[in-house]
Parts: sequence; C-alpha cells; structure tokens
Amino acid sequence: MIEITPSLEKRDRKQLPKENREKIISRDGGKCFYCESTKRLTVDHVIPINHGGSDCAANLITFFN
Repeated sequence: MIEITPSLEKRDRKQLPKENREKIISRDGGKCFYCESTKRLTVDHVIPINHGGSDCAANLITFFN
C-alpha cells in the first residue's frame, strides 16, 4: 500500500502575514484573478517556491479557494 504524505516543504513553510495578504487582495480588486469571485479568497504564488518563485508581491495572486 502506498501512503501519500504532504511534503515537508509545504507543511513547514511560513504563512503570509495578514497585512501582506490584505494588500495583495486589495491590489487585485478584492476578487479572484481567474473567476472574479469575491468570496473565499486566498493568496498564493504564481510560480511556486519549489519551482524558483519568491514571496514578492509580483509573484502573489488572489484566487477563489
């Protein structure tokens, strides 16, 4: 039987500070970049950290969760 566990990198990474998250959501007009929903919003990386992305604002986007 194969057991799937989350990668350590994902479990151990730091959370984006609330004030930074709010700035990104505000920058994106308070809506999902893809579907324009205004509910259940979250912020994540365009290019994942493990693929060379960074935590800079240019690499973060608001989307529906």
